[in-house]
Order: sequence, then structure tokens, then C-alpha cells
Amino acid sequence: MIEKTVWGKHICEVCRSVVDFYYLEDQGDLEIGPYYVKLCPNCGEENSVTPVERCNCGDWKRVGKDVCETCEKRLKGDIGRFFRQYDKHERSYMQDLLCDKLIEELV
Repeated sequence: MIEKTVWGKHICEVCRSVVDFYYLEDQGDLEIGPYYVKLCPNCGEENSVTPVERCNCGDWKRVGKDVCETCEKRLKGDIGRFFRQYDKHERSYMQDLLCDKLIEELV
């Protein structure tokens, strides 16, 4: 039985749609008491919705993450291309350097 509708931007991890709300359904009983699950309004999957907010690029990112999946892939590719231009010894030195300092101190 659907107990209530919860409003706010969320993404469904199953159908990948961004929704404005999800349903909260009580699946508990007298023995265990109330047990609520979140239901995606598009696909009906249980406990698959996660809160999202806008990334700097305009796409959706999960609340608490710094970047969205698109930016994460792009940044990993950029970093990989950057480090591939150096040999093994130089990369080892850079790794030591980065472990000791914040990137913001080096920029």
C-alpha cells in the first residue's frame, strides 16, 4: 500500500530516469512493524531511487558526489592522457608528490 509521495529530484538506478518524486510504500506487518521501501514511479523497482542535484556541466549527479558520471569519465580520460606522456619514473615521482600535497597547492 502506497503511504505517501516524496517530492524532490531522484534518479532510478534501474531505469536511469530522473524523477521528480518517488512513492514510499509500507511493506511491514504486525510482527516486524512498519517497513518502508522507495518505489520508482516509472519502473516500480524497490529502493532504487537516489537523490540527485545538478552538476556544474548541467547533468545530474548524486547528492554528495563532486561530479556526474559523464564528467567523471571525461576527467579520468583527461588524467590518463596527461600521465601517459611521462615515463614510469616520472609518474612515480608525481605520485609521491601528489600524496604529500594537495593539487590546489601545486596549481
